Amino acid sequence: MTAFTQADWEARMLADHQKDVAQGHHDGECEYGRRWKHLRVFLCHCHKRKREAAGHTEVPTEDLYFPPPSCPRCSESVDHDGDVWNCPTCALSWSSDGSARSCTFTDDYGDAVLTEEAPDAD
Repeated sequence: MTAFTQADWEARMLADHQKDVAQGHHDGECEYGRRWKHLRVFLCHCHKRKREAAGHTEVPTEDLYFPPPSCPRCSESVDHDGDVWNCPTCALSWSSDGSARSCTFTDDYGDAVLTEEAPDAD
């Protein structure tokens, strides 16, 4: 196995950067690969300058839009009631993270529903 030196790694990083430059991902003010004291810095602000030039200087104030997931059984959209995701078609429910291990049936009431009719109390 060939051992790589710091110089080998830096050369590879600079070569990869030149490919990015050729694709137009960096500008003429690019700081990438400049030396600072005894270190070479592999960071730049090219994307930041491009973003700011486009007028995007503040983060958005809107929440991300998450389209509702769909039920893996029937492919219908599921609803979130604030606590869990529900598929009324399949009578399934998942925790907010949607993990398979949290899936339960919503039409299984256990022993809460008696199979025999109880006599009316007089």
